[in-house]
Amino acid sequence: MLILRLIAGTVAAGQRGYYSGPVENCNQVATIAVMIVAGPLNYFGMNAEIACRTPQARASSANALPGAHTPRGT
Repeated sequence: MLILRLIAGTVAAGQRGYYSGPVENCNQVATIAVMIVAGPLNYFGMNAEIACRTPQARASSANALPGAHTPRGT
């Protein structure tokens, strides 16, 4: 039963065009995953879209790890 649900979700994601191009960000990955897990609910009007944020590096601490010692005065 679970396998049929996942197959239905995979087919629904394909019908909505989620496999037509490369995945560019975490929003697309999350939306495709939810679409596959939702399975048959996609055919009853569910249109799941997930938004997520990825952490960005701070410009002031150029690639320094938190708590790492950086020399001063050089």
